[in-house]
Amino acid sequence: MIKPYHFIFRIVIFLSLFFPWSVDPVTAQAPSGPEADLPETHFEFSAIYKGQKAKHAFLVRNRGTAVLEIIEVRTG
Repeated sequence: MIKPYHFIFRIVIFLSLFFPWSVDPVTAQAPSGPEADLPETHFEFSAIYKGQKAKHAFLVRNRGTAVLEIIEVRTG
């Protein structure tokens, strides 16, 4: 006599051979819309004295498919 778990195992094998499951591979899709990519997110200046000017440029890349609008920039 076949044990119950052997019977179930054989049914699963049989079904998988004759009725294969269709699995769609997951493909990476480009984002729909803008996507900002900032390699550097913060910068700390050394001591700045009265009357000195300081500036730093941040690189911003758009990895998305739409126009990236930078509306507001804040200092911390």
